Amino acid sequence: MRAVAVALCLTLVPAVGFAQGVLPQGTSFVANVEGEWRLYVVEPIGRRLRHVLTASEPRTPAYDPGRRRVAYVAADGAVREIDLATGRDVVLANPTDELAYTQLNPGSAHLPDSWIAVGLKQGASVDTDLYRLGSASPAPLLTQRSAQFEPSVSADGFLYYSNVHCVVACGRPIAEIWRMHLVSRQVMQLVRTNAMSREPVASPDGRWVYFSSDADGWFHLWRADAETGALERLTAGEHNDVAPAVASDNTVYFIRRGTTGGRLFRRDPGGRIGPVDIGVPAKDVRDLKIAINAEKPQ
Repeated sequence: MRAVAVALCLTLVPAVGFAQGVLPQGTSFVANVEGEWRLYVVEPIGRRLRHVLTASEPRTPAYDPGRRRVAYVAADGAVREIDLATGRDVVLANPTDELAYTQLNPGSAHLPDSWIAVGLKQGASVDTDLYRLGSASPAPLLTQRSAQFEPSVSADGFLYYSNVHCVVACGRPIAEIWRMHLVSRQVMQLVRTNAMSREPVASPDGRWVYFSSDADGWFHLWRADAETGALERLTAGEHNDVAPAVASDNTVYFIRRGTTGGRLFRRDPGGRIGPVDIGVPAKDVRDLKIAINAEKPQ
């Protein structure tokens, strides 16, 4: 097990507002607009925010701007893929009594023309594996004892995921951040928080791994050094900060959940935190992601 150092100091800075139109290209999210859950993506040309029409309510979607494709789980459990150039919406995989899918992410250049998904055995989350979905039949990508969730691929070829390894015996669910190198297939635990640590995503340069954890009671944003595992807490307060997504300049976008729903926030490289105007009248936001290598550093 890798020993880690934890940065206990958290510098609080005043909240600031950020203007509309700052969302990076490659961003995707689902927003509740006019009582309907709608999928939005930020396209590479002009950073145009686009409402993507879906066959049913989109669940745990993913966006691959390089291929101009979106995948999502439909209400009937089928994994569907949309070609944004043509609007064609097709079924990639159907659920069965033995296996259903959730929590999609693009395979990027390391797993081309494919999506990564959590496979729910017998449709439940007690035991899961990670699968690769594409034009061929679904294929296992990672199989471990316990349950794996929220996979994402880094630019330098690592598959990050949260691994739930203790539920009953620990008195509470515990999930830690693990990773697998996609070439060597070596698997290792990156950090130990003894808490629910979820939704890992690497910075574009591979130096940091950002995630959400309730290690201090509320879900807040943390980051770990990808080499040493040293931890640093990035947000605080009596609210839950979830779904970190990292832009090319290391600005971290995330969803802050309060009593009235979720709202998009960001933390810039200088540590300033504030809400973001996404440009649509959303009452709630979920499933935030930024596709890796979707934009070039300025």
